[in-house]
Amino acid sequence: MKSVFIAGSRKFSGDVEKLARLLKSSGVRTATAGKTGSGKDTPESEKEALIRAFERIEASDMAYVFACDGYIGK
Repeated sequence: MKSVFIAGSRKFSGDVEKLARLLKSSGVRTATAGKTGSGKDTPESEKEALIRAFERIEASDMAYVFACDGYIGK
């Protein structure tokens, strides 16, 4: 089975995680960038989140961009 990385704005992280759970329950290997440490955005947390996301994208077969109402964030 193929694996998917779900990318999306942290503004909609709850919806992204809900989609990830749905796909996982259907047997799809799924990854997201996940949560950052304290929840506060700092230059270091932004850098860590991007590095983690790029590593998970590279390890996935495909990427899906979750863009609620066309919004993708930064």
